[in-house]
Amino acid sequence: MEDEQKMLAGYEEAYEFLDAKSIHEMRQLARAFGVAKPSLYKKHDLLVHVIGLVSGALPPEQKSNKGAKVKGGEASAESVEKVREVILQCKARLPYKTAAPRPKEYEFNDSGEVSRQNYVSGEKCAEGIVELDEQGGGRLRGTGCEAGENDAWLSESLIRTYHLREGDLVNCCVENREGLPQVVRVLEMEGLPPVYAERKKFGSLAAAYPDEQIVFAQEREAALRAIDTFCPIGYGQRVLLVAPRGTGVTTFLRTAAETARRGGARTVFVLLGQRPEEIAETRRDFSDGCVAATGFDEPAVRGAYMALLALERAERFAERGEKTVLLLDSLAALLQAMRGAAPFSEENQKEEWARLRAKSFFARARRLESAGSLTIIAASGALTEEQTEDFSSAANAVLYFSARLAERGLFPPVDFLRSRSKRPEVFSSADASALAEAREALAETDDPADFLRRFADETRKTDAKKL
Repeated sequence: MEDEQKMLAGYEEAYEFLDAKSIHEMRQLARAFGVAKPSLYKKHDLLVHVIGLVSGALPPEQKSNKGAKVKGGEASAESVEKVREVILQCKARLPYKTAAPRPKEYEFNDSGEVSRQNYVSGEKCAEGIVELDEQGGGRLRGTGCEAGENDAWLSESLIRTYHLREGDLVNCCVENREGLPQVVRVLEMEGLPPVYAERKKFGSLAAAYPDEQIVFAQEREAALRAIDTFCPIGYGQRVLLVAPRGTGVTTFLRTAAETARRGGARTVFVLLGQRPEEIAETRRDFSDGCVAATGFDEPAVRGAYMALLALERAERFAERGEKTVLLLDSLAALLQAMRGAAPFSEENQKEEWARLRAKSFFARARRLESAGSLTIIAASGALTEEQTEDFSSAANAVLYFSARLAERGLFPPVDFLRSRSKRPEVFSSADASALAEAREALAETDDPADFLRRFADETRKTDAKKL
């Protein structure tokens, strides 16, 4: 009783929320959170058990592949998410954190090399991203979407039991069976206890126009601040960066990621054919995000599978209500990777298949009604004029970088007279008449770089007065 009172301290609001539900509703919800036999519990005990499982104060129940699999019953994805939200809000307000104890770490020596692994009840623990195959099973890939020879297998029955989707980050127990590592139990999904019920699906959620802006106003560079006015970017847009080589597009992608992260967004990088030092730097600076990357010395086709898995990862964030920004460098490299993965031998068929897959990748960006958003900011790379036009037609924001402005020291060297953003009035507070006047003045100036610096100073003073 004392342990129960200690565990419930701070969760009174969650208890009252659950207590208002009928015992039938609670049993459905309990099944969704992994309680195998909820009908054996009295209502009070069931409430306590669910709060313990969701908060992490109790470890997930052991699941068996024998017998009937646990189902989510009739509990809807919305009701499951609401319960989780209420309990986690209580947890966030606690002066201390309640969480299931982490498995101990053991060091062991294998063939003279020391490695470090986690174990629970003699089972090996592993963390990775789920990748599904056409046969209904899957593999556990690295947290950077990379594939390895010793990646653990996921059985079809386990995927059905836990309702796993491609792109889910899971912490699980792995056993060596018939010489191959195989996942036998999922401990956590996205750092939380697993839910044994269907969730919202990205593809079934209606797309909507962006309603929130990615604000660069805190940045020092004049051209970055000018983006907020001349070509605002909203969460959920498809943003194409048409940039010649040497105009700082890689730096801009990192700056955009930092800006979005300050705004509470998740970041997912897809870097194809990059320099190894740039990959290492991005992984270090964005360790809280997902960085799927291939080096210039790796086969291009490998990037196709990593890019698609990273996209699924981003969609999982968005469908559960988070703002997500995927940064792609570049579309030209993605096209090359898709050509290598094309299931055809004729060049024309390869080219068309790669074009459709790359365009479909870019088109996934959107704001979701009753969920989050997925923004894709993609550098063009060495696209042909026809390919650039093809992707521009799919974009709802296009930023043109100018080599001439880059030579004058402007960063990012955006040609705002050519750049555009669709329906900015929906998510931007910029005054339309003032913007028209500013564009006219920009068109008439002989020194765009100087004009943008003066414009940024004026907007900075205006923002200071508002404060």
